[in-house]
Amino acid sequence: MTDTHNKIINSLDLEFIVKDFWDSLALANNVKNNRQRRNVIYKHSFFVSCRELTTLSLSSIGKVMGKDHATVLHACRKHEINFMYDSTYRAVYDQVYESLKQKMDEFNVNLNELVTKRINRMEVESFNSAMLIVYKNKLEKQQSVFELEISNLKKEREILRKQLKSSRAREESLNKECLRLKNLV
Repeated sequence: MTDTHNKIINSLDLEFIVKDFWDSLALANNVKNNRQRRNVIYKHSFFVSCRELTTLSLSSIGKVMGKDHATVLHACRKHEINFMYDSTYRAVYDQVYESLKQKMDEFNVNLNELVTKRINRMEVESFNSAMLIVYKNKLEKQQSVFELEISNLKKEREILRKQLKSSRAREESLNKECLRLKNLV
């Protein structure tokens, strides 16, 4: 598996865990999908906690509640003021943050155990051959990119060569014309 593939899997796992956390939090605290201040406090606390404790993108965090990245960004921007001046927000945020932190710690422990098991089961030969394949693919991609750049540079050089040739011909004809006009004067 490639590193990108593992990141996608980990991201999906993380999204499922965060979604499950939000569903249980919303159910336990009777959070509704409306704009009442009490509900907004829970949503903003959740968004900010996810932003601070996970590696999920703003879009992924918002997707948990069917919102977009701008909603999450708005919650993050309003967090400092809400935290300083609203004791209700501060209490809810602390509760949500600690609960999510526990979930993330459990997730990280489980992930570390899984990685350790995979490493212990992995044979050195298979690891080496897998790494060789990965690096060979990277080198092939780099080579094709470089070949494309070289062909583009060759085309550009040819165009510049033609322009230089026509500029020299024009310069020569202008010099001849200048000499002819000079001789007439």
